[in-house]
Amino acid sequence: SETIPLDEKGEWIVYNNSNSELPSNSINCLVIDEDNTKWIGTDNGLAKFDGNTWEIFDTLNSDIPSNYISCIAIDQFNNKWIGTFGKLAKFDGSKWEVYDTTNSEIPSIDYFGEIAIDHDDNKWLADVRAKDFSKLGLVKYDNNSWTVYDTVNSGLPTNNVFCVEVDEDNNKWIGTAVYLWGPAAGKGLVKFDDTTWTMYNEVNSELPNNSIADLAFDSENNLWLLTQDGLTKFDGISWNTEERLVDNCGDVYCLAIDSQNKKWIGLNGQTNGYGTNGCGISIFNKIEWEKIYASSDGLPSNMVRCITIDKYGNKWIGTTPQIDGEFAKLSDGGFAVYNEEGIITNVETIEKKESLTPPKF
Repeated sequence: SETIPLDEKGEWIVYNNSNSELPSNSINCLVIDEDNTKWIGTDNGLAKFDGNTWEIFDTLNSDIPSNYISCIAIDQFNNKWIGTFGKLAKFDGSKWEVYDTTNSEIPSIDYFGEIAIDHDDNKWLADVRAKDFSKLGLVKYDNNSWTVYDTVNSGLPTNNVFCVEVDEDNNKWIGTAVYLWGPAAGKGLVKFDDTTWTMYNEVNSELPNNSIADLAFDSENNLWLLTQDGLTKFDGISWNTEERLVDNCGDVYCLAIDSQNKKWIGLNGQTNGYGTNGCGISIFNKIEWEKIYASSDGLPSNMVRCITIDKYGNKWIGTTPQIDGEFAKLSDGGFAVYNEEGIITNVETIEKKESLTPPKF
């Protein structure tokens, strides 16, 4: 089908629970499948959005085990693997499979915040929290058995594993930290090739900060690390750290890289959790910090939780409502779609229902 622009260049389209069927304005994760359908994890259910039609999955109308969706990953068969409180769910488009301690050897966990899937279809769970709120390390599921890697049985320097990414050679790259209004208490970066654990930290490398908020690979398989002390590139041999993000812009949270190798950094919107200042997104090109976006530019909130880029270059940005030090709400949250060149869709016609048409800014 023909691609058509939906808006003028540089405009935003915002979706929330007032102008769409989105079940909540608190967006935890957003992924895009092979059909360009968006899967949005919220604190009140899972939303499926194809650009026109919404479908909502919750505990009342499906076998999803919880309405709180912490993370989503899509495997090579287009199955959705969904993280909820204490349980992992698989959805093939019609049938749900739920893994918990009653029917599998999954460890007893309270929460996990990230799933990565490697080239052998193994699932890797990061930011795994036990029932007593301690961190468990890194959890692997090979579709038959479960393995927990921790400081006792592996080369992990800490059980505070916050993020994990897989490179083109199937190496697992592990960022350590806990998130306390910003990444903290980390012990560096770890590479695992299924045999050997290799550690990088402030002492034995040029890593600027041992606490890593997010990881992403660019088109040349360079690893980019997001820390509070800078955005760092590692090509496997040498390190290159860019200057610290703009001060008072907020704590770093998430990272995405577009087809032009621009880095889109999602921020917490506030420093130390509160405040009316801050911004939601910073962009770094190959030379400099290029642009800063805040709620005044069209973002639904400065507290950005996820950024996903589709095949047309549209940025899908999930946020959560923002509050100030008096717990007054500063912004409503929701998610936005943006493209510097004008938002592009692959549908030939768009039926605009007045009650559900997202506003433009």
